[in-house]
Amino acid sequence: GFVYYLIAHFDPLACTTVTTSRKIMTVLCSIAAKGHSLSPTGGLGVALAVSGVLAETRKKMTMRNKKMSATSKKGASTAISPSPVSNPCPSV
Repeated sequence: GFVYYLIAHFDPLACTTVTTSRKIMTVLCSIAAKGHSLSPTGGLGVALAVSGVLAETRKKMTMRNKKMSATSKKGASTAISPSPVSNPCPSV
């Protein structure tokens, strides 16, 4: 299914990010659906997991923006320069 598609078409970080996000959402939806509460330790665990996913995503976006920036600087000396690409995920 879906995970095999991710593995085949994307890098390991994307696959890990998606599967971890799915697990976090499953836990939170289960807690909400069954009317359970989240203990402080559980809340800390969820917060750490979300922080890790966000940090890795931000790192990857920063690296991609640097690559795009370096590529556009190389093309700046040509007569037709590439148009700037806006960042779909601005940093917070």
